[in-house]
Amino acid sequence: MYSAAYSSVYRSTDAGITWTACGAGVPGNTIRTVLTVPGESSTVYCGSTGGMFKSTDCGATWNEVNKGIVIGKIPAVSFDPGSEGTAFAEFIDNAIFKTTDDGLSWERQPTVLSCGNVCNILFEAEDPQRRWMLEASG
Repeated sequence: MYSAAYSSVYRSTDAGITWTACGAGVPGNTIRTVLTVPGESSTVYCGSTGGMFKSTDCGATWNEVNKGIVIGKIPAVSFDPGSEGTAFAEFIDNAIFKTTDDGLSWERQPTVLSCGNVCNILFEAEDPQRRWMLEASG
């Protein structure tokens, strides 16, 4: 399991008993979110004040996956369980962006929010086309 802890990404292989930093090389001064790809235990994404980053080796090395997005704080990212390679990410005070190619490119989505800050993005298990977004104002 992984955890974002502001200055680094941490990884536990023993159900959270011990943690090891694995966020070295991630630009930005605040890491806000971290997410693994379902079914791919070595692939991890994280969002920081420096943008969106991907690791395919359990966090040992990181690569930018920022094509098509404005760099900013990323507090929420979620993979679409019904569409391989598709994810949505919230950029504070900017917009929701979507990727359909595992983060190689991103496209700004239409704004539907009243405050512009999403805390979480979820997909309904029975209907992955139904998305839930929790925004800061409720």
